[in-house]
Amino acid sequence: SFLAPLTDGIHSFFPARRIGSSTIFQDGFEIPLPLARAEGRKLWPHKEEPDYILSLGCGVMQPVINIRRNFLSRYMHYSLSSLNGPERYDKYEQAFGKMNRCYRIDPRLQMKEVQLDDTSAIPLMKEKLEKDLSVDAGKSGFVDDLSWKMVASLFWFEFIQMPSPTEDGVFECSGEVACRYGDDPLLMETLSKRYPSMRIFIGGQSFAMNGGQRTHISFTQDSWCTPFDIVLECDSRYAAITGFPDSIENILSQQHMGTPDPWFIRTPEPSARPKKRKFEGGDQPTSFHRPQKRSQSNYIGHNNKSDYSLRIRKKSYTSSRR
Repeated sequence: SFLAPLTDGIHSFFPARRIGSSTIFQDGFEIPLPLARAEGRKLWPHKEEPDYILSLGCGVMQPVINIRRNFLSRYMHYSLSSLNGPERYDKYEQAFGKMNRCYRIDPRLQMKEVQLDDTSAIPLMKEKLEKDLSVDAGKSGFVDDLSWKMVASLFWFEFIQMPSPTEDGVFECSGEVACRYGDDPLLMETLSKRYPSMRIFIGGQSFAMNGGQRTHISFTQDSWCTPFDIVLECDSRYAAITGFPDSIENILSQQHMGTPDPWFIRTPEPSARPKKRKFEGGDQPTSFHRPQKRSQSNYIGHNNKSDYSLRIRKKSYTSSRR
């Protein structure tokens, strides 16, 4: 799963915007994590947690002392200080606990704070960040591991047939692992060049992937309901593919396996058309059968019936006047 809301904390600088459609992108406040998690649960209600949550900070810089004494300057300085991202993030973790699969990147930059709208400071911030990553090996390794988790989340699994039970009480499974961008030749070529030794691990078995192409795998599972994991490996880095760990039961439910049309996800709506009328002396019409034209006697009988009804109404009207 992939969800990347980019938000800020200053409405006056960054108001809500409408970009290319009816969707409105607006501020997620200084900590957009609650909004991101809520949107993730709405987009993927069947998933207990997303594949990963990437929280990007603007970097921690040395604070600048406010030497101006007028009220407006002090008020603005206090307002900006109260929106300190690292402090807000720490308070959020203290209140709700550390989240699984949540990765926070907010490096400490050896420079003084810059103005919020000072775009000319971006090159210097980038230079300080690259220097920090080159010096701190642990942080650089953290970014490398996270990047591999993001690559692994591009791959998904599907059953190609229903798992079958054996006499030993296990289920024989057969399916395929594929990339969600498999129809993009440029991206697939990039993956094959950058990660030529990708392998799939599941239940003690391993399968080689040909440059990230669709790969068939066969394996056994002891339980129908117990979650299992499918892991992607390259250069001693391991990460689960999207949606895993998961159980056979849940995967089949998402695929609609065992139904007349396994890939028909939408529920058909009942037709609003009226029911077809039954024709006198004949079968109901179908798209291959048009009913025969009524004979002239039928039309005459219908007219006589209408005349008789008309005479009944006239007689009732005359009786009421008397």
